[in-house]
Amino acid sequence: MALNFGRIRVIPHFFSITHVENTRAAFSLFADWPRRVRAPLLVGFSVFAMVLVFFLLWRSVKHFTWSGLALALVLGGAAGNLYDRVRYGHVTDFLHVYI
Repeated sequence: MALNFGRIRVIPHFFSITHVENTRAAFSLFADWPRRVRAPLLVGFSVFAMVLVFFLLWRSVKHFTWSGLALALVLGGAAGNLYDRVRYGHVTDFLHVYI
């Protein structure tokens, strides 16, 4: 279930900033799955993604690179999503691109 709390239209009919609390995965994947199955699956996926990105970051970056910065941002986003999902049962989405 996604709860919508407000919208700021940035580019009409294309892009807005929207506060949505999302209990599902990206693009409503696993939306029909029971919560008792979906929640541990999404937590496990977040942990797996964090370990993989941390490994890539640790192994490949010895000094500053733009790809290292990108990996660090992905790692931070995955950690934030994991915290929100475990603590609150949902993640907060805010970028809405549509046509």
